[in-house]
Amino acid sequence: MEFSEQSIQLLIIAFASSFIAIFIAAATNKVTVFKDYGDLWITLGLILWPTIGITILTNLQGDGAADIYFGTVPSSVITIGTTCLTLFSLYKTFINSISANGLIIGVVIGIFKAVSSIIIIFSVIGFINRITEKNKSFGSTLIFITIFTWIFAWILKTLVNGHRVKPKFIS
Repeated sequence: MEFSEQSIQLLIIAFASSFIAIFIAAATNKVTVFKDYGDLWITLGLILWPTIGITILTNLQGDGAADIYFGTVPSSVITIGTTCLTLFSLYKTFINSISANGLIIGVVIGIFKAVSSIIIIFSVIGFINRITEKNKSFGSTLIFITIFTWIFAWILKTLVNGHRVKPKFIS
């Protein structure tokens, strides 16, 4: 199957539409996206664990190692450990979503949470990149930090809504 530019645009529109729909459902307390901040951190583990693992592996990589993931015993341990932690985060993300919203909506919310964790990580990286840029005045940086922090906090407060949604299912 070959992806054309139209197919990619259609996929982006579908993801953006589902993000907006689930965000509205979370804002109106129809579904639980993140039960609490612990649930948010477990979902962020889908991105954080591989990032930490790859960072460690690139620092461990020897000059003679052909395979960065399984070339040496330490790299194998790091690869297996990182994989287990990432799979555990994926499992807990879906279990938490399903237990709060039921099977069908829970799976959709779980997929949304996995995609959202990627968006959150890239937003934070972009935020850090923006505040560390050279040739920026202190005032414009301060304004950017204030606006970004306010918007980011509002989005997270909206998505971490487990305490506001009436439980529909008892796990």
